[in-house]
Amino acid sequence: MIIKDHKALAELIAGKRILHLESLGKDSAATLHWLATFAHPSHIVAAHFERLAKHPDDARYLAYKKKKYPNVEFILVPNPIELSQIGAGMYQSPLSMLEEVNKWEWENFEFKKLVEETRLEHACDYVSSGIAKYESVIRATLFYRKGIIWDNWIYPIGMFTKDEVLQVVRNGNIKLHPSYKFSKSTHDFPSWYKMRSAFITNPEYKKSVLAAYPLLALDGYRYERLLNEKP
Repeated sequence: MIIKDHKALAELIAGKRILHLESLGKDSAATLHWLATFAHPSHIVAAHFERLAKHPDDARYLAYKKKKYPNVEFILVPNPIELSQIGAGMYQSPLSMLEEVNKWEWENFEFKKLVEETRLEHACDYVSSGIAKYESVIRATLFYRKGIIWDNWIYPIGMFTKDEVLQVVRNGNIKLHPSYKFSKSTHDFPSWYKMRSAFITNPEYKKSVLAAYPLLALDGYRYERLLNEKP
């Protein structure tokens, strides 16, 4: 049966244990609020898969969420995905250099496999993700075709528009991660374009990111040159 209605989803997961993927972003915040206030699972485990390049405000923001949702169990999970990304040369350039630098053996970690291991470890029935249809046409098409539950993965805000997500944030009086003050999106992947404002306002964060992705400095050099070029 295909479920597209959020009320029907809430009824389905009532009394179940949910593993919520806590990314610290606005969609994740809206999803957790839906789970904690609208749905009635027996227990919520909010798992934050820590990145190598931590934002200095991450710990403080997690502390805020723990206080706001005292009945939710928050856990930190080491995230080896970045090791795969570094090995594959993602978010780094130039590619010609990486072809030589990355000729070393590395294990490709699968995120879904890591999530499944975490779900089983905490005896959860479903995995909850904050992916929504407004993010791309492909995602919207998949949600319309398959609904908002795929096997044991649920997408509580899957059919929400961006305005509806923001309405949940406003109505729930949810504070967003401080990085939103300087960027309209969270820093979920290293990108000089996305992170420039955060780098300027928080040098420690820049240092943390470059420690994990040193070749991003080349992107920074080229980006700053483009910004400062005279027409």
